Amino acid sequence: MKPIPGLDGSRRLNPRIWDYNWYQLRLIRRAIEHTLSVALKPDKSTVAIDLGCGERPYEPLLSDQVARYVGVDLIGNPRADVTFAPGEQVPMEDGCADLVLSSQVLEHVLDVDAYLLECRRLLKPGGLLLLSTHGFWVYHPYPVDVRRWTCWGLKYELERHGFHVEEQVGCMGPLAYTTQLRLQLIRGVLWQVGRGMIPLIGLLSICAQVCMMLEDWITPRKVRRENSAVYVVAARKTADSSITP
Repeated sequence: MKPIPGLDGSRRLNPRIWDYNWYQLRLIRRAIEHTLSVALKPDKSTVAIDLGCGERPYEPLLSDQVARYVGVDLIGNPRADVTFAPGEQVPMEDGCADLVLSSQVLEHVLDVDAYLLECRRLLKPGGLLLLSTHGFWVYHPYPVDVRRWTCWGLKYELERHGFHVEEQVGCMGPLAYTTQLRLQLIRGVLWQVGRGMIPLIGLLSICAQVCMMLEDWITPRKVRRENSAVYVVAARKTADSSITP
């Protein structure tokens, strides 16, 4: 079986319309930009930590919003500014960040309690956690894929770990997702045929992106919000210091 190429950091931030998840990535970027503009007050001393930064796709969105961006990831990521081993704390002081960004990380985390408590530890009082994760999506073990969330379940977990959810945005409703899933399956089959299929894959992807936009347009907003492929959540660290997951 030939590996199917994914998306690097620059394409995650600025996907091309022939990328198989162009529409979804545009929705995620738009939700992150909106949340930053509404929930984060720029300051000369603002520090942002990208926890599980990967290839740092959203660093450019933060460049005009914060004074310092710190990419944090597990040992082995050469793009990270700070690294740590699984099961250990991030080697940074308590309350050192105004913002913690967690983009498409939570579904890959084995110990959700430890991860969310680490997000809370790193934040200053009243600091902002900006988190995106999957509601429903195909299995993608990079390196592991552990769970999915409902809109209520994600809010419950964040509040249980000492956060107040200020805003939750759903990206891609269930009708559009059925097209996304079919596209990914067909794309996978064509990619195994050979590189000669790349133009056809691109054409199918463009048609599917238009279809998904139309399907989301006819889906009621409440349905999209409560049944999403991806949720983007803005949650504020509360003053409660007796969190016991």
